[in-house]
Amino acid sequence: MRIALLIPIHDHGDTIAEVVEGLASAGLPCLIVDDGSGPATQEALEQVAKERPFVEVLRLSSNGGKGAALKSGYRAALARGFTHVVQLDADGQHDPRDVPRFVDALRRATGALVLGVPVFDASAPRVRIYARQISRVLVWLACGSRVVPDPLCGFRGLPLAPVVALLDRVPTGDWMDFASSGTDSTSSPFQRASSIAPEASRTSAWRATTRGSPRSILA
Repeated sequence: MRIALLIPIHDHGDTIAEVVEGLASAGLPCLIVDDGSGPATQEALEQVAKERPFVEVLRLSSNGGKGAALKSGYRAALARGFTHVVQLDADGQHDPRDVPRFVDALRRATGALVLGVPVFDASAPRVRIYARQISRVLVWLACGSRVVPDPLCGFRGLPLAPVVALLDRVPTGDWMDFASSGTDSTSSPFQRASSIAPEASRTSAWRATTRGSPRSILA
């Protein structure tokens, strides 16, 4: 098993250095996919790659969307011989100290998706919470299962081979476009889904729980 870190980025040059600094202790290679960022973020990424030998920056020529950046990252990581990635956002909302928990969950279930689950405090906008609830229900209906507790969290661990195989077979969006592919939702290349839910004591502290096999867990 070879695990890498994967970070899609678009114009978060002011936070990426701190995120990468927090990841150094994980001891994992890090692939950052620059989704057509502007000069300031490009300069920040060049400095990060220069200072951190474990970082590689893959630059896309134009802004294609987070989905496009992630798909490019999955394929690039697989081509480099990695079997799994732990992905997180570049804006600092995910705590790098939690990466080992994702790694542990992947090692225990090598064919599973490991999905982060956020917990919002009273300051979170109601519209954001309600919109997230709607997305959860839609995914549950599509899957015929409640195994995916939150389909929108960007903190995830996943096996590359089945993910890339699925991307080669099923049309997927590059932005927030969720067009139906017409594929059979009863088939899934993944063994199971593991959810990692935050504890109240820390915004991004996680505990892993393994759920039963879903019908489909493309989220």
